[in-house]
Amino acid sequence: MSVGERVKRRSELSDMTKCFTLGGIKARYPSANEKELKIGYAAIVYGREFAIRNFQWDPEVEGY
Repeated sequence: MSVGERVKRRSELSDMTKCFTLGGIKARYPSANEKELKIGYAAIVYGREFAIRNFQWDPEVEGY
C-alpha cells in the first residue's frame, strides 16, 4: 500500500470511529442536541478533565 493509500485508509477509519462513537451517544441519549453530542464526543475521546476544563461539563455527572 502506498503512503497516500495508507493516509486515506487512516482517515476512513477515523471517520468510521467517530460515526460509531456519536451513534453510541445518540442511542443512550436520543434527545441530545448537537452541542451535547459534540461535548459527549470530546469527553469520550479526550477525557473527563478536557470536558470539564473546556466545556464545564462533567461526564460523571451529566452522562456520556
